[in-house]
This record gives sequence, structure tokens and C-alpha cells, in this order.
Amino acid sequence: MEEHILIVEDDPFLKEFYEFIFKKMKTRITMIEDGSEFFDILEKENISVILMDVNLKNTTYEGKKIDGVFLSRKVKEDPRFKDIPILIVSAYSLEKGSRNLFEDSLADGYFTKPITDINYFLKQIQKFSRVSCQKIES
Repeated sequence: MEEHILIVEDDPFLKEFYEFIFKKMKTRITMIEDGSEFFDILEKENISVILMDVNLKNTTYEGKKIDGVFLSRKVKEDPRFKDIPILIVSAYSLEKGSRNLFEDSLADGYFTKPITDINYFLKQIQKFSRVSCQKIES
């Protein structure tokens, strides 16, 4: 089965970063911002892992502005999708009081931006999913 990563991100720089690393790994990715499209993809595709930003400036669901915590929690509370691993990727550090964000999201893991060690980041993805991540050489 082909590995497929669903990425919910609105930052153009990070979108380019994700495209670069996952293209090198030959891993299929889908990047979105739209909350309704997010659930359509979950219903139609076999997603291996979700990388979820917390602050989503332009993301709505059913006409309401939402964030990654809302989306993550909604996935984990849905019996159809609850087993899909979610890795929150946020600028908020867990050490600086964001533990509640992580706990509220019901996500499986948390990674703090900026991503400075690509190989450590890939190991975290592999830790929470069936995506096999080989080391990327500089």
C-alpha cells in the first residue's frame, strides 16, 4: 500500500519544505488548508499520517473559522478515522505552556517548529505511523 501523508498547513515556506523532503523520499503527500476538503480526503483516501499545524489563518469548516486543535480532535473522536496518527507541528513549545493545546487536540505526537533537524523530524513521523523514512543527506 502506498504511503500517503495528509498535511494541513497554511505557511507557504513550510509547504515548500514539506514538498522538498517528501519528494526526496518519494512519499505521496496532499497539502490542504480547507477543513471541509480535509474530511473529504479522509473519507476517500488511505492516509498513513496527518501532519497538522495549529494556527490555520484561512481554514474553515462548515462556515466557521477553525484551527488544527479542532480538526485533530474531530478526527480522533470519529470512529472511522481515530486510528490515523496525527502529529501536531506547531511553533508553540510544550515547555512554554502549550501542553493543553496538545492534550485538547488528542493528537498522537507533537513537534515544535522550526524544524531544524530534518532526520529527527522524519523519525518522529515514522514513530507514529507506518511511513518508512530514510535519512536525508545534506
